[in-house]
Amino acid sequence: MWNQRNFQLENLFLQHPCFPLYVALVILLVVFFGLSLGFKLKEGIVTFLGIVLMALPIGYFFVMLLSHAINVPNSDDYGLFESVYKLRHASSIPAFVSALFEQVNQHRFGFEHLVMLLIFTFTGTINIPTLLLIGNLFMLGTAYLIYLVFQKEKLCWYFFIPIPYIIFNFTYAENALWGIAAIQNTPLIFFAFLTIYALSHESRTSFFLALLGAIVTTFISGSGMLTWVIGVLFLVFKQKWSRLIFWILVAAGVFLFYFLYDYTFIKSESESVFRHPIFNTLLLWGFWGNALYLNIPHPLVPKFYPDMVWCAVLGALFTVIMLFWMVRYLLIPKITWSYWFLLGAAMFMMGTGVMFVMSRPSNNFFMYGGQILSLRYMIFGVVLLAIMYVYVLVMLKNQRIFNFIVGGLVLIGGVLLNFSSYYLGITYAHQLHDELALDGYYWKNHKTFLTQGDNFGDIPFWNHPTRMKELVDKIEGDHIISLEVPAEISSFLKGDYQAQRFNGVFQVNHSQRIGPNNLEESYVDFNISAIEPTSMRYIILKSNARTLVLPALPQRNSIHKMLSTHQYYSSDFGYGCFRTKLPKEKTAYETWLVSVEDGEFQYQLVNQKATL
Repeated sequence: MWNQRNFQLENLFLQHPCFPLYVALVILLVVFFGLSLGFKLKEGIVTFLGIVLMALPIGYFFVMLLSHAINVPNSDDYGLFESVYKLRHASSIPAFVSALFEQVNQHRFGFEHLVMLLIFTFTGTINIPTLLLIGNLFMLGTAYLIYLVFQKEKLCWYFFIPIPYIIFNFTYAENALWGIAAIQNTPLIFFAFLTIYALSHESRTSFFLALLGAIVTTFISGSGMLTWVIGVLFLVFKQKWSRLIFWILVAAGVFLFYFLYDYTFIKSESESVFRHPIFNTLLLWGFWGNALYLNIPHPLVPKFYPDMVWCAVLGALFTVIMLFWMVRYLLIPKITWSYWFLLGAAMFMMGTGVMFVMSRPSNNFFMYGGQILSLRYMIFGVVLLAIMYVYVLVMLKNQRIFNFIVGGLVLIGGVLLNFSSYYLGITYAHQLHDELALDGYYWKNHKTFLTQGDNFGDIPFWNHPTRMKELVDKIEGDHIISLEVPAEISSFLKGDYQAQRFNGVFQVNHSQRIGPNNLEESYVDFNISAIEPTSMRYIILKSNARTLVLPALPQRNSIHKMLSTHQYYSSDFGYGCFRTKLPKEKTAYETWLVSVEDGEFQYQLVNQKATL
């Protein structure tokens, strides 16, 4: 299990993510693999290089995942913990069933609740890094199902090498590092693909596996209902009438339970998608192509963001590829299960995008930016990109030279996508880790969270005076989770430390930025430059009224400097937030910096006070 702060792990990968080394190893392996093919070396050498080349992005993904994971709930995770508490204290079978399939927005998270209950039953608590690991491991299952298509279509395994680089990266860092998202979206894709895989086969066993898969997928997320629609279409085209009737009857039973058992229909306030058909088509294409959506701010301003433009272009290209694949049904003499699987997989991923647009239609250009796509949705884009790559390979498999051209280009593109995702995503993951580490402090001392709310003092989630307090008391009392104050902060509050003077430069800068509501707001930057190399942890602002603790985050080097110094992080630290996240009153705060040297914490007083 992982403790809230594991400094040995942090020193290895959180503070030093070894990203330049990873880049160098991948490039060297790609070059050696290409040379091994060009010089026609022994098959054993080629196979070894290929396996290492495929294993490296998977291994690095899980290393980055676990080194940035922390045992602190994030946002909607608290709703899942509340459901686990209800399951444990259910006084009857109906109460247990109600808690298991409790409605969350339009969804029923039966799968997520059951997984968390099983973790608690076997371990006596719910460890979030364990939850993240379980959820993200389902991506291995998704990759394996795609690999089975390569075997069926007799595609050379060389062409599978880009797949791990496409689907194992930090493009979807939010999904990978957020408990509820990791245990929802990643299993959702796997079970949907498993259902479609089973539907693509003809045996009675596979049909019942498809039924079970569709039921599970439905109770992971509401979009899982698409598997039932895909099943109907498959069985109609295959003319499996008796199975179709049985499929519809089971689907009807599932839907009746879903919508009639303790369910409240939530009326959407969104306008019709047909009111702005061009804008919503662009949004749909943008969702489909969101593998290219960079982890950078996208405020709603009258200019086009290049990454968002390319997302829309890629989504439009996927539309063309999908049309060619559907026409192929009329041209090939024999339809194999791999055809149906790839068709259904793309239908599910693209159908998820359709459902997204219907629930959140746009009245503006997707490429203009704004708070449109969350990073957790990128997981759908990267998997759809992998599926479309296989589409092209299969359609060109009799043109070997074109297969090599496509495979080579996609490998280069997949590696670049992989690299850019980590270059931009590691700092996001580090900030999320360090902010979550302080949520316990803010809850215990200020009854708010650093990670939630736009304003200092916001009551998390429900803005109710007592509900969050009661929930935290329940889940801590049941040992489901525990919000802790980092020991080094507790030592500071108690005065149990030896004060030193900070030898370096500390600055507080104020500026204007476009905020989450697409309005210009005041922004505060804290910048730290130490004269001697150090490892900063916290910025502490202390006044007579309160003590604020902010993470001191290492700053990312430019690409040029990273390549020249072989270091992902620079020697500078800092933190930035909108002014509303800090107390309203203008106060001169005594400023302390907390660093760690040789495993020991140092508390350094800054000469000048910080005025907010």
